Amino acid sequence: MDKVARHAGVARASVYNNFGSKDEIFLATMRRGIERFTERALVGDDVSRPPDERLRLSATGFLAAATESDSIEMYRMVVALTPRFPELGQLLHERGLTWIEDRFAKIARLAGAERIPDPVRFAAQLLALLMGGYFGRRLLGIESADPGAVEREVDSVLAALAPDG
Repeated sequence: MDKVARHAGVARASVYNNFGSKDEIFLATMRRGIERFTERALVGDDVSRPPDERLRLSATGFLAAATESDSIEMYRMVVALTPRFPELGQLLHERGLTWIEDRFAKIARLAGAERIPDPVRFAAQLLALLMGGYFGRRLLGIESADPGAVEREVDSVLAALAPDG
């Protein structure tokens, strides 16, 4: 708690006034980390582009952010600590993954019902496929960071989800 107070430039009592325990500080820190991840994940989305291009850019932005070393570490920590802090898993699900899935569905809707008849299902499948493959190998420490792998993975996933493919 002394380190936290020194880092924040406040007295230790001020830390306890804002946070009742170390657990609350930890949860607030993780909440902010998830928010920063979500902000980074869809930074490349550009509403002026056609839906197919937006989907590709959004998927690429998400996978690039998800496979950054700090995101991988955060994800590992959330999975490991969710039994002790169930709100962590809920937080990552609601403010991270569900938010991104909803964004994918909104973009997919713009493609039109004839192109993507079920945008919600499409978005769920897109996220599920992106969370496998390269992300899974990074998570397990099997593969090191490779920006080219992000693009290849997104191309492969979108090709697999293509209505005619």
